[in-house]
Parts: sequence; structure tokens; C-alpha cells
Amino acid sequence: MPLQEAKKGVVIKVKVQPKAQQDEILGIKGGRLRLRVKAPPQNGKANQACISLLAKIMGITKKEIKLISGAKAREKMFFIQNMKLDDLKEKLGIP
Repeated sequence: MPLQEAKKGVVIKVKVQPKAQQDEILGIKGGRLRLRVKAPPQNGKANQACISLLAKIMGITKKEIKLISGAKAREKMFFIQNMKLDDLKEKLGIP
């Protein structure tokens, strides 16, 4: 499961494909939420694009999302502050 409840928020595991044609969420595969972002994996641009996409989908600010691991990898973990697991599942369309 790509989502784990944590103290004061939720941890989400993602796998990112940079340099895609558009920013989008593809669904869950291999225990991770799959994202595509247009940004290249240079100077943190793809990381920022992931944060922007997640914030837009969830209706929260970018400041409420922190990258906690995988800064230079395709597999990443983000912490979503002040979000409940059930609310996040609903926003992402995960049963």
C-alpha cells in the first residue's frame, strides 16, 4: 500500500517518471503511486513538479508536502501534513 498513516499526517510512496508529456497520476503499481511529470530530473525540478501535482490533486498548499526520501531517485516518499489517511485515499481515488 503506498499510503501510511503517520503522526500529524500521511506518508505516501511514489514512483516518478520525469520528462513526460504531461503531469499526471497513473495509479498504483508495485506498492507505489505512479506519477508522470514534465520536468526533467535536474536541480530538483522533478521533485518540485511532484509536490505541485500532489498539492493540486489534494487541494492543499505545497508547503504541506515534504520530500522525506528519494531526492535523487525515481522512488520517493513524501509526508503530507495535516491529512488523514481516508481523506487522502478519497482525493486520490484509492479504495
